[in-house]
Amino acid sequence: MLPLVDKLLIQYIVNECVNAGIKEIVLVTHSSKNAIENHFDTSFELEATLEARVKRQLLDEVQAVCPKEVTIMHVRQGQEKGLGHAVLCAKPLVGDEPFAVVLPDVILDEYTADQSKENLAAMTPPGVGDEIQLTDAIDMLMQDETVEAFHMTGRSHDCGDKLGYAKAFVEYGMRDKALGEAFTAYIKTLNDTSFTDGLDLTPLSEKTDA
Repeated sequence: MLPLVDKLLIQYIVNECVNAGIKEIVLVTHSSKNAIENHFDTSFELEATLEARVKRQLLDEVQAVCPKEVTIMHVRQGQEKGLGHAVLCAKPLVGDEPFAVVLPDVILDEYTADQSKENLAAMTPPGVGDEIQLTDAIDMLMQDETVEAFHMTGRSHDCGDKLGYAKAFVEYGMRDKALGEAFTAYIKTLNDTSFTDGLDLTPLSEKTDA
C-alpha cells in the first residue's frame, strides 16, 4: 500500500493491466493486507457524499480505481512460500487460461497455463527458504523447449528497494501534471551547496572501512 505521489503502487499496476486489455485481475494477498481489498471495493457512502457535494473530479477518481468493465478478485496466500506458490494460490480462479504475473514494482513476464504439460509451478520443488520460485520453473522449462524473453526498453524502478522507491517517487513527482513543475523547481534547489553542507555525499561504493 505504498503511495507513489498521489496514487498507490498497486493502483499503477492495475491501471497498466487495464490499459493492456486485461479485464480480469486476481490479487494474491495475505490476511494482514485487508487494506488492498478495501481499496478496490466500491464505497457507496463515499461516492454518494461526493455526488451530493458536486465533487465531480474526486468522484471520477474514486470510480476510476476499479473501472466498471474490470473484475478484481482476491485470493489469500496463507503462507509466504514464494512467487510460484502465489501463482498456485490463484490457479483455482485462473484455470487453464493464459495469464500474466505482475508485481507492484516490476512486471515479470507472461506465462501460459498449459495443463497438457502440467503446471510448472506445481512441479517445481521448493528451493531456498522452502519457497517455490517461478525462476526455477522457467529453468526447468528451458530444459525441454525454447523459452522466449522480452528485452524491455525504457526505465524501471524496483520499489521493493528503498533507493529504488525513492528514485521512483522523485521521477513520478517531477512528471506529475499538477505538482511536477513546483516539485522539479524544489529538486533543483537541492543542488544548492548550503543544503549539502555537513552531509557526507560520498557513494557507499567509494567508502572504505576506517
